[in-house]
Amino acid sequence: MAAGGHDAPATIQQMLGGTVGCMVDAGLVVEQLSLDAGRQARLVAESAADRIRERFGPGVIGPAATYAIGPAATYRPAS
Repeated sequence: MAAGGHDAPATIQQMLGGTVGCMVDAGLVVEQLSLDAGRQARLVAESAADRIRERFGPGVIGPAATYAIGPAATYRPAS
């Protein structure tokens, strides 16, 4: 018996209270639930912007504040 009168768990499996065989590699998980909806929305938007930049180039998308307003509107990347 271990200190405190309890038997020490023999394995990690017993420490976790059951089987670890149902665990899945993190790379195979489709989506992790988020408790922060705002953060989740930003991550989705960033991912979409990254894909657009990869496909069309770095100058086609950016923060709205960096775009000119009017007929000659063009993207002005921050320096």
